[in-house]
Amino acid sequence: MPLTDSMARNAKPAAKTIRMFDRDGLYLEVSPRGGKWWRLKYRNAGKEKRVSLGVYREVNLKKARARTIEARQLLDAGVDPSENRMGIAKDEMSGHGFRAMARTILDEVLGFRPDFIEHQLAHAVRDPNGRAYNRTAHLEERRKMMQGLGGLLGQAEERR
Repeated sequence: MPLTDSMARNAKPAAKTIRMFDRDGLYLEVSPRGGKWWRLKYRNAGKEKRVSLGVYREVNLKKARARTIEARQLLDAGVDPSENRMGIAKDEMSGHGFRAMARTILDEVLGFRPDFIEHQLAHAVRDPNGRAYNRTAHLEERRKMMQGLGGLLGQAEERR
């Protein structure tokens, strides 16, 4: 049975997350703390995925259904809505794709230390004492690392 506005409005939190399904993969997720989010569940390349369509109250049922239609149109056009809200096609590089590629090359091909790589990619570096005591920047090593990556990518471009 499809959701109604009153069902969404009256949905109460429980000990575990509740999912109230509408249709076409759209559902309202109610967290134990009372937060309500519209989600769309879909499959892409054989994998189940989901994307947030907005927070309930800011996005009512009518808007959530309209966003579901838009997301389905993106999927039909070959665009994954969870990764490409700006209309980037699946075969184009995204920020996350570039980070993953850089992380792999810097570690496995160029042999740089993972903590240097994580610093450069702006990720928190795990430290037993926490970031409060670790204020290292490794700027010289990071400069060498990025020059090495740039040189490798330049060579690849020349071969193309």
